Amino acid sequence: MQAARPAPPPTPLASAAVLAGGAAVLGLAVWLAAIGSLAVWAVPVVIAVGLWLAVARPTPLARLTAVLVLLTFQFRGEQGTTALEVVSGLALVVYLAHWYVDVWLYRRRVVTSMFDVAALTWGAGGLVAGMVLGQLFGASAYDFRADVLATIPFLLYLPAKDLCARHRYGSLLLAGALVAYGVIASVQSALFLREVVTGATAVWEIADARFASSETSVTAGLLLSVATFATARGRTTRAVALALAGGLLGGLILSKSRGFWVAAVLGLVALGVVGRSADRRRLVLAAVLGTTALVALSLLLFADQISLIVDGSLNRLATLATAGQDISLLNRFAETDAAWERIRANPVLGYGWGVQFSYYGLISHETITWAFLHNGYVSLWYKTGLWGLLLMMTVWTGGVVRGAAAGRSPRLAARERACALGAMATLVAFSLAAITSGPFSILDQMLVVTLTLALAHGVADRARALSAPPDAASRRSAAQ
Repeated sequence: MQAARPAPPPTPLASAAVLAGGAAVLGLAVWLAAIGSLAVWAVPVVIAVGLWLAVARPTPLARLTAVLVLLTFQFRGEQGTTALEVVSGLALVVYLAHWYVDVWLYRRRVVTSMFDVAALTWGAGGLVAGMVLGQLFGASAYDFRADVLATIPFLLYLPAKDLCARHRYGSLLLAGALVAYGVIASVQSALFLREVVTGATAVWEIADARFASSETSVTAGLLLSVATFATARGRTTRAVALALAGGLLGGLILSKSRGFWVAAVLGLVALGVVGRSADRRRLVLAAVLGTTALVALSLLLFADQISLIVDGSLNRLATLATAGQDISLLNRFAETDAAWERIRANPVLGYGWGVQFSYYGLISHETITWAFLHNGYVSLWYKTGLWGLLLMMTVWTGGVVRGAAAGRSPRLAARERACALGAMATLVAFSLAAITSGPFSILDQMLVVTLTLALAHGVADRARALSAPPDAASRRSAAQ
């Protein structure tokens, strides 16, 4: 057992930070009350959580679990902001502030590789630099706020990766959160489909129904579930993983997102290539049994409309052959071309958060002006410059390579190898989906990407620690 850390001596800076935090909370409460916002009741919740943290002193695993549970409110799949979303956002900010201050006070070593340096530079430095550049180049207030809020979850990378590397249940927490987010999105799609079926006045309304409900989380959950089935030893674990994979496959089909369909297949191929020979055989078995489970679930929930749903999905699949002529895809190409013209004028520095550009929309037949880009790579280049793109791609590529290596490590437990393989396959899948989905500009998608990167690098760090000479420090870290 590792001895409890002694409390750091109080410093003037720490006292000033506490006073500043209290003043900020008080000012937020007064401002929300003045504008008549319903989110004002989130302030006492934050104060209560702060008191709980001070008195109960929960473990790092419990703190991160609480934050990840609250962040499920970000997966509503609806427009607008609710008070619960405000609470979860405030909880995330409070958690991040507490964690980084704690690391600074105790001088803990959490940056252990060049990939961590790149992630910290992009997350913290990029957040500030993007804000400065955005104001310099005349950002739109609405788009500036959206970009900043979407970037904040990336600061979870270091806390999540560090916990995954040091705690034996850290990888299970991150993988479980990703699967849970995917299940929530899939259930939302099923409920939306039920509403369509109940209120439909024509058969085409059922066949053409499409539910874009966070395909990133569904894809991540699916690949992690399949990886668990392929590597797990216990029958119960394999049965649960198979059931989850079947349900998540249904959620992915209901999204009717061709890009994520192809991306998921690419992720499954990556699992087959990197996994052991026994894992490959189980992947084939998972495909057969998972499809069977999906069919059984569909017949149970939508017995009378199953033929219409299947027909609509097959029609959507058939359009892959002519995807290059799809008006939606061509519209995104026009969007990318417009942003690229501005990138050519400023390729290194970037324009920062919330700076808009204009292009002629092929669907709306009018000029569209906004800051959102469907191409995630072009979005990074446009907003954070070449430096930001290279930093993110460093972390991303490192996650794929290190996750693949950890997935074959003989020193890791089967559950940890499953997490590494699932994270690796998810990053491979996202590398294709990011061309048309823009995962770096939407809060819930950035959260999924961040947790996936943290999972891959965290398990890789754990494998490296177990391979190192067994000194006292490494034994304590591996035993946690």
